[in-house]
Amino acid sequence: MKIIFWLIACFGCVVQSQIIDLDDSFSVDPEDDTPWLVEFYAPWCGHCKRLEPIYHQVYLDLEKSHIKVAKLDATRHTTVSAKYEVQGFPTILFIQGDRVFKHQGDRTKEAITEFAKRALGPTIKVISNGAKYFDIRSEHADSSFFLYIGAQQGLSELMTKFAAVTDKLAVHSYYYSCERKILPPDFVKHLQHDPTLVVFKDREWYEYEPGESGVTRSSVEAFVARERHLAFPKLAGGGGLSDMSDLRKKIVVIVVNDADKESVKLNSRMKDIATMMSTKYRRDFHAHFQFAWMDDPETMNTITMTTLKLPALIVFDTETQYYYLPEFNLVDITYNSFSKFLNEIRDGSAPSFGGTGFLQRVKRIAYDIWIAVYAEIDAVLGELGWWALMIFGIPATVISLVCYSFWCLEPIDDSFWDGSWLREELEAERRAKLAEEQSAETDKDSKVRYRLTTPGTQEDIEANVPLLDDSSDASPVDAPVKDPKHVKNE
Repeated sequence: MKIIFWLIACFGCVVQSQIIDLDDSFSVDPEDDTPWLVEFYAPWCGHCKRLEPIYHQVYLDLEKSHIKVAKLDATRHTTVSAKYEVQGFPTILFIQGDRVFKHQGDRTKEAITEFAKRALGPTIKVISNGAKYFDIRSEHADSSFFLYIGAQQGLSELMTKFAAVTDKLAVHSYYYSCERKILPPDFVKHLQHDPTLVVFKDREWYEYEPGESGVTRSSVEAFVARERHLAFPKLAGGGGLSDMSDLRKKIVVIVVNDADKESVKLNSRMKDIATMMSTKYRRDFHAHFQFAWMDDPETMNTITMTTLKLPALIVFDTETQYYYLPEFNLVDITYNSFSKFLNEIRDGSAPSFGGTGFLQRVKRIAYDIWIAVYAEIDAVLGELGWWALMIFGIPATVISLVCYSFWCLEPIDDSFWDGSWLREELEAERRAKLAEEQSAETDKDSKVRYRLTTPGTQEDIEANVPLLDDSSDASPVDAPVKDPKHVKNE
């Protein structure tokens, strides 16, 4: 009996541990604080299938939290997917009341879990002492975070605006607040305002400047949006690029293939130059450009609708959809050539490509259709394997041969069937043989006549004049010459 109860309990745990499968009845009340992490997928989507085991690991990591992990087939339950404006697969959303955030980072267990925890909050965390401050600095050494510095009791105008902005941009960075007195004196003495807002990134820090209108929500939001990215971050495909669309800057992207051993030195040099331009020369470029790099060319190939040769350098304007390519050879890239290229883009003298014109939109539609069809065929062939070769390859080969025989071979006339073509060929061969024999006889007579009428030595005559049978009825001309001197004297 105990074994039966144990099996029932285990079965119940397994049932409870499954990711929730949603349908069109899924609805979240704006006043409901229940947090949901929902994956919108399509059964035929290859990316969704690869994400499936990772998403299950995310569920196991969040199992003890208050977040409900679920998934929804967007091809069947279109009402829900349309409500949340799902346009691609897979799409991962965090939904809590009227707060909706879209995951745009790497599709790894760590990235998705961190995304969900950031969205859950609290958005602004309090640093209570100096030791905690140094721990936070160390924890975010390779990322960015914002710190409000001021009194914690009573909300200042800056803190009010900062809280409103962070609630909107909760998943984009880390946000903290602390009192001025817990911070190192060597750091505090450089601060220009009290209270103030500071961003830490790239092992440096930058302070918010209110401007002529004072502290406004728009200026605080612009500061957070502009500074939340590292100087030269790695982008996670198209999601990372679209995450930068609110910067109102041109995105300078270096695309590399780390697996290509021959390009290692060039990849490293391009990254080093971009790092120097985005940090050491920040004042020259930060206002107009955001630097980044990626090791997956798929996104940039989609933007340019070509296959880029790697490594590649491309500057993309997220507002106008124009992109720029350098005219110099990347093998010869230097800081001067790189900076000249960016300055030409800034002053409008560099040639641009792409855009949103009519022809470009038509080209984009055709390209998207081709990519969708190719991806579908590739997915089908990938699943079928050798069966695909037998099902599609052999019939395609037979059809190709048939088509070739119809359009490329010469037509057959009626002479093929009555045998006249064979008779004509035999007659042609007979005539050619007869002509060859007649030509040989003519050459033979000519050679004999030439030797009989041309002075020469005894050796010449013996070598070139054939011996005739004495018994034959030879003509005087054809008779053998018995006295060479007689020929010579004549």
